[in-house]
Amino acid sequence: YRDTKKYQEALEYLKSNSDKTTGYRFYAVANRMIEEKVQPEIAMKIALLGVERNRGDVEHPEGDKPKYYSDNEWKEERGYILALNLRALGKLQYDAGKKTEAEKSLREAAQLTKGKEPAVNELYARVLIDLGNNKIAIEELEKNIKDGNGTTELKNLLKEAYTSDKGSD
Repeated sequence: YRDTKKYQEALEYLKSNSDKTTGYRFYAVANRMIEEKVQPEIAMKIALLGVERNRGDVEHPEGDKPKYYSDNEWKEERGYILALNLRALGKLQYDAGKKTEAEKSLREAAQLTKGKEPAVNELYARVLIDLGNNKIAIEELEKNIKDGNGTTELKNLLKEAYTSDKGSD
């Protein structure tokens, strides 16, 4: 459905088969819709389903742990997929003007990825700055950059947050 851009059908399929598809599939469909800037209402429903499905995987995993994962690695992998779905949801919330909701989704995504996912870090910082939470944005950005997860965009956002908070760079 995704490749033929039948997103309503994709939503119905994911609703009916959420336990039969991978948690990543929800993110893949929602993210493609975000990139193509199509049907944000349906994308939001898919992202919400993805968060719900993946939160369940994190809290109550089904199936056997792969032998090549430690218990902690297996939990982190499931958390990472949840974080991707939260990032998609946060982006859709942000684009819909729901910045406070986006901040909550993205905060959780940033915690789950431990600051190692640039797309999450950048969007989370953008939302914090837009909400006027410059001090928190500065702390998060400095931590990401110090930990070696800085991008040009994160550095620009740090400058923007600092300037907004202090009045000059």
